Amino acid sequence: MGHRDKISGLLEWCSSHGIKIDSRLRVVCDDESVSVRSNGEEIALFSSVVQIPKEAVLSVKSSSVSSAVVASPVGHEAQLSLALALYIELAKGASSRWHGYLQSLPTQIVDIPILWQTEDHFMDPTDRKGALRWLRGSEAEKDLLACVDGLTRLDELHHYYNEVAEPKFNTYFQDSPTAKCSLHGFYHAYSLVSSRAFLVDAYHGLSMVPIADAFNHSQENHVHLESEYDVCPECGSLNECAHDDDPSPGSEDLEDHFEMVSNMHIPSHGEVFNTYGETLSNAQLLLRYGFILDVNENDQVLWDIEELLEDTPEHIIKAWHSIDIPTETWRDCFSASDLVHHHPGKPVFNIDCDGRVSHHVLLFYALLACVQLRCNFSLVDIADRLVECEGLDDQSFNSAVDRIIAHIAASIIALCVKRQARLGDPTDEIDALDSKRMPLTHLAMLQVMSERSILESCRAGWSELSVSSQIRINESSK
Repeated sequence: MGHRDKISGLLEWCSSHGIKIDSRLRVVCDDESVSVRSNGEEIALFSSVVQIPKEAVLSVKSSSVSSAVVASPVGHEAQLSLALALYIELAKGASSRWHGYLQSLPTQIVDIPILWQTEDHFMDPTDRKGALRWLRGSEAEKDLLACVDGLTRLDELHHYYNEVAEPKFNTYFQDSPTAKCSLHGFYHAYSLVSSRAFLVDAYHGLSMVPIADAFNHSQENHVHLESEYDVCPECGSLNECAHDDDPSPGSEDLEDHFEMVSNMHIPSHGEVFNTYGETLSNAQLLLRYGFILDVNENDQVLWDIEELLEDTPEHIIKAWHSIDIPTETWRDCFSASDLVHHHPGKPVFNIDCDGRVSHHVLLFYALLACVQLRCNFSLVDIADRLVECEGLDDQSFNSAVDRIIAHIAASIIALCVKRQARLGDPTDEIDALDSKRMPLTHLAMLQVMSERSILESCRAGWSELSVSSQIRINESSK
């Protein structure tokens, strides 16, 4: 089927199922990649540009197998159950209620990293293995290999397929000998769910949302999906229903649909972008959707507290857990710092996209330095002095605190060096790589280069501070 026929079939299906698309937008398709573009007229802020009836979304509860498949509200289980529902609807072909929508979806497996680990022949094994090799030691690999109850996400996928998906599929199509269940087919459905599904409300949960999934992602997104999440999880009612514990007057003016609403001015003759998540890093985008952005302000390099506490004496660990200083103190202290950023909420040990360590990293190494150097300074005083030392024209001496800061700098530099040693360096190879023939390897290289850049930026900043601190220490001892 040609691109034009696919789009025509999609739009006809949308019209017959009550989906309304602003006439100032058009859906286009190129090489199986669907996108949304604006026409010749600009669109103002807060405009409702797409309205999607809830009955048009494909979820486990709205699918043909709603009575046979257990729907999970969130998490990987939600992806797996929706993948099964989608797989069965795809296998139904023209008899599926969503056929006009489904025929517009990619017919090939989306190249998400979880499937790079498989031996399926849908991708070049040289490219697949090369990509995985370059991801070693990266944030993406860490998430890719993370285990829950001893199982990776790929382990969970295979277990679900063998124990649930294949038996349910075969039971559903027991009278249709032409419908054949395969792991490859389930991979395809799973990759579509991973790269396109939205969490819409408490009833449908994770769902395939026609047209909403046609918008590509950008951090500078023009539109976003709006829905009333708090509906009845039993029947999906927006108003009072029989499942309410505390009945209250219903609101009759609430419409039972989802909307794509503009959150900025949409210029004419350009692509219109949605957001798949405003806080997603490139590592997360790569794992979930199979792409990365050229620049992503959410990029970071992370450590677990266990990594930092490794080989740390017990009394220091106890001292770390006893720190109780209001978060506002650190926010105000580091507001102008180029080396440290304040991270609200629970402790996060990271370096952000600008090469700044979180204040939790700084405090941990400040505490460690105080113990190892047998100094008794408050963490607040050390933090204040650090910010002072960042000033290029700072000539004041405070040798005792400067020794602590030099010790902190050395620890953070060592932390960066250790992480960099786990990563490959594709700098000399990426220019020679044929990115069209080896797209997965190219993606992995770019991801690793981004992480190396963050680490190098952090390392350079603290190295400069270390040198200036040592100069002050030497001057004060004369």
